[in-house]
Amino acid sequence: EKVLEMPGHEGEVVSVAFAPDGLTLGSASGDKTGRLWNVDTGRERARLEGHNGGVYSIAFSANSQQVATGGWDHTVRLWET
Repeated sequence: EKVLEMPGHEGEVVSVAFAPDGLTLGSASGDKTGRLWNVDTGRERARLEGHNGGVYSIAFSANSQQVATGGWDHTVRLWET
């Protein structure tokens, strides 16, 4: 059984989602970032910055090529993975 810890957020983690391809985990945090993690290594693949408030939602497209984040700043942002 493999257990990984993925440290890095400076605020509470409020949402997580697996990409449909199973290779990436997304997290959303009160630290105003979304992050993409490699599920095999636990390493951060990308930091999604740009919201002016906490990020409370993260979701992947069906083909795992895009991710959407929703924030307390009343915006939804779409990112290429």
